[in-house]
Amino acid sequence: MKKFFLFAAMLMAVAALTFTGCKQNTPADPNEARIALIKAEALQGPWQGRTYSLIGGEGDLATITFTETKITAVFEKETVTVNILAWHCIDAKDVWLDLDDEQKTHLTIHDIIDGKMTTGTDSTFGMNVFPLELTRVK
Repeated sequence: MKKFFLFAAMLMAVAALTFTGCKQNTPADPNEARIALIKAEALQGPWQGRTYSLIGGEGDLATITFTETKITAVFEKETVTVNILAWHCIDAKDVWLDLDDEQKTHLTIHDIIDGKMTTGTDSTFGMNVFPLELTRVK
């Protein structure tokens, strides 16, 4: 009987550890969960797209790579790297990043579906560097 209680106690301990371990990996806050999902997808780059052209026609082809703390945009003749200061989300929808460029740009990632990322920005720096639609490079 003593062995049975010891065995039952060990099973309960293993179950409790498994439950709490799994629960800690999933953020309880829906905004944090959305950030984690978008971040995980974004970090699986590189991504390619054409920047917005202020004078009409096609913009420049950009290859964008995300890390936890930086975004690098590679163009034909230059490379631009900008630091990510913070990742934000409200209402578990759009995720936006505070960047440390001179214009204090916010880059919004609206969604990532089937290897397509849709973005938006609030500065001319952002329009010159970040395409509105990116496709994951395979």
